[in-house]
Amino acid sequence: MTSIEDICKEKLLIERNLKACNFFVQAVAKEIGLANSLFSGRADDIVTRMRSACPPIVFLDANPSAATSYAEDGYFVVGGLESTGMARASTSGHVFVVVPGGPSESGLDTPWGYPSRGGQPYCYHGSLSSRLQTRERLQVDFIFSRVDEGNVVYAAVKDPRKQSSTKLSSNSYLLKMMGGVAVG
Repeated sequence: MTSIEDICKEKLLIERNLKACNFFVQAVAKEIGLANSLFSGRADDIVTRMRSACPPIVFLDANPSAATSYAEDGYFVVGGLESTGMARASTSGHVFVVVPGGPSESGLDTPWGYPSRGGQPYCYHGSLSSRLQTRERLQVDFIFSRVDEGNVVYAAVKDPRKQSSTKLSSNSYLLKMMGGVAVG
């Protein structure tokens, strides 16, 4: 099974996803088999849906440690901030996909001209801003200013590919226990 991080790298090869955070998140979600309705619309719509915590979404609030932990456990984790929550006026929010490997390092150069603060999840994203367009894994504090970083919220959804493979494994085990032949 392809990792969520590898899917992120693949989806960022598509120019549309590189230049639009919502299209990127939607493309990754679709690839792993999540319903389009969970991550449809603009970034603001996605973050509003994350906050609703309607199943299967687990809302993690502004908790970067929980986001990293869920990503490490194989969940599809999305972070974001609505346009109304940003310190500088914006017409659009921003969303991104959290991947395993955090917390991030401190003291690295950021696009904002100050060193990274560290302690944040690693992520992939699309961006309208050409200076933030990259196909590389980033730290969340590379994307958001110091003021905005604390307002970023996270949500997790179980990777449906793992749910179905777990059921198949359980069914195969039961068949073996009952003397049947397991397929797959």
